[in-house]
Amino acid sequence: MKSKTMLCIFLTAAMAAAVFLPSCSNTQDEISSSKEVFTTSSENINSVSMDITEQVFSFQINSSLPVYKCIAYITDNEHKQISKIEIIEEKTEKSIQTIVPKSNDLFTNSAVYFADLTFTGNLSLIIPYERSSHYAAFDAYIWDDAERQFVEAPSFKNIHNPAIDSQNKRILSKNSASQITSYNMFSYKDDEFILTNSVYWQPSSLESSKESSMQRSNHFIEKNGDVVVLDIHVPGNDPYTIDISNPQISPYFVSGSFWDLGSEKWQCMFLNEFIS
Repeated sequence: MKSKTMLCIFLTAAMAAAVFLPSCSNTQDEISSSKEVFTTSSENINSVSMDITEQVFSFQINSSLPVYKCIAYITDNEHKQISKIEIIEEKTEKSIQTIVPKSNDLFTNSAVYFADLTFTGNLSLIIPYERSSHYAAFDAYIWDDAERQFVEAPSFKNIHNPAIDSQNKRILSKNSASQITSYNMFSYKDDEFILTNSVYWQPSSLESSKESSMQRSNHFIEKNGDVVVLDIHVPGNDPYTIDISNPQISPYFVSGSFWDLGSEKWQCMFLNEFIS
């Protein structure tokens, strides 16, 4: 027996630009986005009840391309998972692409997000991939102008808690776990997201088993690619807190600086979308 309910949610273009498209070019004003949610109940071959939900989005990759429709199919058995995504040209109803994502975990309110991750003026397709106690990872599909399709960029999964720095055209990542705090910057080049700059610190005791004063300090390292820019030990008892009064550390926290580690720019762009 089947039942069907329908809930329509309309997202204005302004909201999409402010929340889901933080790094788009001036074509944002021409991008419209809407979402419809359809839920059906079905039974699989083992007679186990399973809900299938469809989230439908209208979006425009850039102002020169037609409006597309994105249909995300969500299965809800033991946990919610995105099973399939279809891209259709809205006006002609022509199928453009079918994406079958790898095993994933839907931990956000929406199954699909759109943002300019490559800073080329084209929207990319972003879906939730994995969430742990300290990080969230997403899968990204980049628009290929030649193929006229989205192409998966597996390297985006390595960017935990991603944030977009549209001013400097970088993807940012901040993570704290296992007594290690890291800040990373990524750029998109040659079809990959490349780690360009990093700062991280951890208790010095993690690197030495010997009893010494070093166990009451944090090891702070900055790298430009693989090149070490700064490597120092700073006194401190809290493994997650660095002494910003230290003259070598304080420049990293100056507002408007290259790193500006205390800035909200490091906050994951999907943080408010997580399902509690």
